[in-house]
Amino acid sequence: MDTIIKLNKAKTSLKGSISRIENFADKVSEDTSLMDLEVKLKKIDQLQQNVISIRRNSFELDDADATELTDLEEELEQCDVRLEDLEAHKQNSNITSDIRRLFSNLLGVMKHKRQCVFLWQPSDPRLRKTSFKFSFNE
Repeated sequence: MDTIIKLNKAKTSLKGSISRIENFADKVSEDTSLMDLEVKLKKIDQLQQNVISIRRNSFELDDADATELTDLEEELEQCDVRLEDLEAHKQNSNITSDIRRLFSNLLGVMKHKRQCVFLWQPSDPRLRKTSFKFSFNE
């Protein structure tokens, strides 16, 4: 029984970590540093490994109540779904990070230009990783 309690505590900690990342993802803005974004996004992979570890440990339990194991598995499945949603958000954020990094580098290279105007909106559905529209006003 002691092991199931440890697994439930690990699951509760996991759910809290997922909630914190979901809250962070909801509040990401253009002012969010790339480093903060990358750290949080890497945490998703660690959390997915934690789900696997908790699940593996639950399979090794012989003396646990079947309903407790079923409840644990259902909650781990919910964690998987939430992490998959964050993973999809991560893919979009990676593209946004790449774009922000590219424009930051471009602005650094183009210091001698007086003005640089980018003709795109972050919500533009046509925006792809390789389709950048920009013009330089002299």
